[in-house]
Parts: sequence; C-alpha cells; structure tokens
Amino acid sequence: MASTLKHKICTDIAPFLPGSMPDRLPDDCDLIGLGLDSLAMMKLAAMWRRQGYDISFARLIQQPRFDAWLALIESQP
Repeated sequence: MASTLKHKICTDIAPFLPGSMPDRLPDDCDLIGLGLDSLAMMKLAAMWRRQGYDISFARLIQQPRFDAWLALIESQP
C-alpha cells in the first residue's frame, strides 16, 4: 500500500509544482524548495480532507517535506 500511496501523493502534488516533475519525488525533498507555495498547500489539505484524511494546512506547513507528508497520511486510520 505504501507504494500506491506514495504514487497518489506524488500525483496530487505534481500539478502544483512548476515545470516538469518526475513521477516520483525524493522522499526527503523540500517541497517549498521545489516551488510549492502556501496556497497550493491549502488546496492539498482541503482535497485530502475531502478524501477522509485528517490533514490541516498547519500540519503541512510545519514539515513541508514529502516524507513527512507521507508519514502523516500513512498514520491515518
């Protein structure tokens, strides 16, 4: 499931990143450094909440790294 979830998160994030992004983001990548902005994080948090995850913008901005977000989503029931 982790591989499928990783792919889903990459697919969700990719449209918000400028330029052509790889199919898979490095686990420890800094998403802000790649160009993800706060508005995109708000949109992602809202989208993931609609999908049933308990995710807030505040939690995403605290650790804007792919591996941190993956762990946050994986920890959901």
